[in-house]
Amino acid sequence: MMNLMGELPENCISHILCFTTPRDVCRLSAVNRTFSMAGNSDFVWEKMLPTQYPHLLERLDSPLQFSSKRELYLILCHSNLIDGRTKKFWIERATGKLCFMLSARDLDICQGDDNHCWHWVSQDDTSFKEIAELLAVCRLDVQGQFDCKLLSSGIAYAVSFRLKLHESPRGTDQFDRGICSIFE
Repeated sequence: MMNLMGELPENCISHILCFTTPRDVCRLSAVNRTFSMAGNSDFVWEKMLPTQYPHLLERLDSPLQFSSKRELYLILCHSNLIDGRTKKFWIERATGKLCFMLSARDLDICQGDDNHCWHWVSQDDTSFKEIAELLAVCRLDVQGQFDCKLLSSGIAYAVSFRLKLHESPRGTDQFDRGICSIFE
């Protein structure tokens, strides 16, 4: 059977590979020279890239340099800043699905401009310009908007928060840290 597959023309193998996953393309590229050439073709990797990738490339804060669709795919598997460093996205390497992260500045944080409750900290070691440090709070209310057209269809997404708490923020002792409610 493998001998027959190896005798198929490269373009036929390319079409077959388009129906697999990025992980499978990489694995099958090791079968033989024809599979390797088909698996490295722009035709295959164009199909592996999310359909939204041209729109995301336009929103990048820094342009990317790449010589093939496969190389672009691999670059996009790492965090890429968009929209003035307020969001970042990456492709999940094995499946090709998109992942996103929003910065604190891209969210509406209740009392976010109140210096008694929040402190905006510039950090060079993070990908976002600033992080929000919680100083004191009587309630935590964070809202945000996201263009859902950027998400891959048929995928379950999770929403989570990463918070940096001041040493002992006033008011957080009243929170049950295990509960988070998300309202539409």
